[in-house]
Amino acid sequence: LIVMLASAQRVRKKSLPNAGFVPDMSASGWSVTPAQESKGFPGTAIAKKHGYGRYCGIMIPNPYLSHQGAPMGDLDLWRYSIDEIRAAARTRPINQRKAKVFWRGECENNEWDRKGKHYSVNGPKRALRPESPQGYCYDTKANIESGNRARLAAASLTVAHSKHFDVKCSALDPPRNFSCIEDKAYAAELTQASKDVLANSHIIEDRAWTLSTDYTKYKYLLNLPGKTTGSYSRNLNHLWSTGSVVLLWDEPIVEWYYPLLQTGVTHLVVNRSTAAAVVDRLEANPAEYKRLVAGAAQIDKHVMSPEGIAEYFFHVLEAIRHHVRYDLVLDDRKDLLELLENTPGACERLVEWKVSSRMLKLKHPNSPAREAWDVVTKGKNVCETLLGMKSDTPFYQF
Repeated sequence: LIVMLASAQRVRKKSLPNAGFVPDMSASGWSVTPAQESKGFPGTAIAKKHGYGRYCGIMIPNPYLSHQGAPMGDLDLWRYSIDEIRAAARTRPINQRKAKVFWRGECENNEWDRKGKHYSVNGPKRALRPESPQGYCYDTKANIESGNRARLAAASLTVAHSKHFDVKCSALDPPRNFSCIEDKAYAAELTQASKDVLANSHIIEDRAWTLSTDYTKYKYLLNLPGKTTGSYSRNLNHLWSTGSVVLLWDEPIVEWYYPLLQTGVTHLVVNRSTAAAVVDRLEANPAEYKRLVAGAAQIDKHVMSPEGIAEYFFHVLEAIRHHVRYDLVLDDRKDLLELLENTPGACERLVEWKVSSRMLKLKHPNSPAREAWDVVTKGKNVCETLLGMKSDTPFYQF
């Protein structure tokens, strides 16, 4: 996040406004009121698994974007990444792309057996509690398995509708126990999906790595919830720049830019029951398909571009600053230093973070040979830093 904030300043060629906040970098969002954890500072979140109403926190962009093989969060390198995808898209007209829904990712589970063994390909783990031999079924309240169930349901479409679906798993170990699900029809659907996927594992499992530029070979790109808790997936970040139609799985997950999305304009929403019919409809309606591609391109250009992300960060921090009136405290070094020195432990616990630029040879063969990337190192405590600054020294120097 610090790298992303620093690069946002470079993109806008100006310093971020002086403000304070406590970020929740988890996938689900604040599970309690931010003030309980953030000591009175405004809280931010990169995603909310259950929509806007259940969890608190001001939405900010997730920093899990970068150039192939480079560290996360640097918006300059993110520009190289999406520029490569856009260039690949221009070489692949729609009529030369595969008329399939494409997705790749891990399909795992959070089930535990009585002996404390985890079904996952990651190997044995400590059991949370004694469970049945077939594994523990997470109930809908915990809902931690929702992402894995969605991935299982989507992968089963490749078995049922192989003509239009290429949804495969780089690691295949899906959920098996659905006994706790109150909706018996949904439980039966997942049970059948699990049987279909496991019986056709030779088709569903695909361990080959897919480059982000290769996504442009397909007309339809699917985004599924994350495997860990069922919240957002960083996979979505780059789909908008592919020149393909974006399909979002039907889940209540939201990120910072979701208010700008419009179903039927920027994307379509699908589930296991509707996905095949949606693809059939778009295949028969080229005009609707082109409108959706154009809508996704607007999100790519104005929202998920480095400029769009940087502009949003400035907007959010200005809003926080105005609401909390940070200008009364943070803009004057003398007043800020006095406040910190009179607050027990503040000088020691608050530290300076330095963002320096180094050189890294990127791994992608089509990348420029060398590009700059950011390294964050811990500096002095905040009081030492303020005392060492001249009165006319800006907080951030370009």
